[in-house]
Amino acid sequence: MLRSIIIPLDGSELADKAVAVGASLARQHGIALQLIAVHPPAHGLSSVRLRPHGKDFAGLREAREEELATHLSRWRTALGGTGLVAVTTTLLEGSDSVGEQLVRHLQNSPDSLVVLTSHGRGAIGRLWYGSVADSLIRHADPACLVLHTGGGMRRRSPAHFDTLFLPLDGSPHAEWIVDPALMLAAGRPDPEVVLFHCVVPLRWPGPRLDPEDVGWTDVTIDERGRQAGRRLSAVADQVRAHGYRTRTLIRVSPHPAGAILAAAAEVGADVIAMALRQRPDGTRTIPGSVAKRVIHYATIPVVVVHSPAIVSGSYSAASDAAQLAATVTS
Repeated sequence: MLRSIIIPLDGSELADKAVAVGASLARQHGIALQLIAVHPPAHGLSSVRLRPHGKDFAGLREAREEELATHLSRWRTALGGTGLVAVTTTLLEGSDSVGEQLVRHLQNSPDSLVVLTSHGRGAIGRLWYGSVADSLIRHADPACLVLHTGGGMRRRSPAHFDTLFLPLDGSPHAEWIVDPALMLAAGRPDPEVVLFHCVVPLRWPGPRLDPEDVGWTDVTIDERGRQAGRRLSAVADQVRAHGYRTRTLIRVSPHPAGAILAAAAEVGADVIAMALRQRPDGTRTIPGSVAKRVIHYATIPVVVVHSPAIVSGSYSAASDAAQLAATVTS
């Protein structure tokens, strides 16, 4: 159950773009909205005097702290004055980096949703996508809804997530995203969930007997497509049991990230939802190339959540395919 919406702010106009979506979600679910800012650490420079202006770093830090507090207060007044959502604000300060402080603060909010923009620069020039957003995506316990503010961003009404696009790879890890994703559509009049699987052709090195032969053959692709269809159907039945319209989609492509983005655009998805894997020992992995590409190049919001270590050992689609190939060719 979703209990709160949390929005990290840095005082920039771009970071503020997350507020409209976050507030809309909070109203939609009838839950609280928390706005958070972090006063960046001094890193031992508090005694440095900046010439020729004659201002020391401590004075600039105090001004920055006041600026962030004022920014949070303005948003609390603007949103709280509507009476539609309960708003709280928090200003963090410590010796750790902005990302580390946010991650630690969010450890006590596993049932929350963090809404943030993927690009934004505050007054001190911190790049959100390269540091803060990356830290939250990799390490934060709550799910993160990443909003893109680039010129290619498709304009939709805030938080109107009527078509949810869920890329699945057949593993329990990937399917962990289903329940968190369904929460985004709660309260919408007629939401649809699209379950997607990309079958990646395997490359088997072999001799080029023909000049036009690329030298690669995948004898498992048809069977893997059928297996993916059966798995998607099973998940679709579970989603329909919650009252959601559901359809499945399978594509064959050597580039899964590109296939995900193309298929999401094809069905008119409002949000892409993905699960990031966690190692069996409980440590977090760096998002793989597919997730990183989807997060970076998507023109619609992307929600990511870390799946728990629910499978002993590691799942490998390539390993499964290799075993299948041995069976098919024997």
